[in-house]
Amino acid sequence: MPSNQHSSGEEQSSPGKPSLYERLGGAYRIAMVVDDFIERIMSDERLEANPRVREANRHLSRPGLKYLVTELACWAAGGPQTYSGRGMAESHRHLMISDQEWRWFIDDFRASLAACGVRPAEGEELTAMLEASKREIVR
Repeated sequence: MPSNQHSSGEEQSSPGKPSLYERLGGAYRIAMVVDDFIERIMSDERLEANPRVREANRHLSRPGLKYLVTELACWAAGGPQTYSGRGMAESHRHLMISDQEWRWFIDDFRASLAACGVRPAEGEELTAMLEASKREIVR
């Protein structure tokens, strides 16, 4: 997802066309995807092999992380929420995420989209938004 310094996905909607936020079903449906996704990445043994990620996972509040990621996803998809967390680079630079770890992360994201029944078109829009943040996260 984009950092909080970028504009939200509100530009994605035009008169007569629902926003991505609306097409996803709003905050409740987005929160369901985020819940599944956070559970996947925080229990993914491939990602846990990175000792920095493993240590961060031990100290993070899952409910707090889910809240912030839901807030971010809703905001980025054009919803009325405002993301109140830190930027992606600041939140992730210490984790030293590799390109391979990023690919596993995206695999987990796609699995969550499928598990939660997100339609392919909306899933691809969400994935593209997430991919746009790669340069801020991968070191």
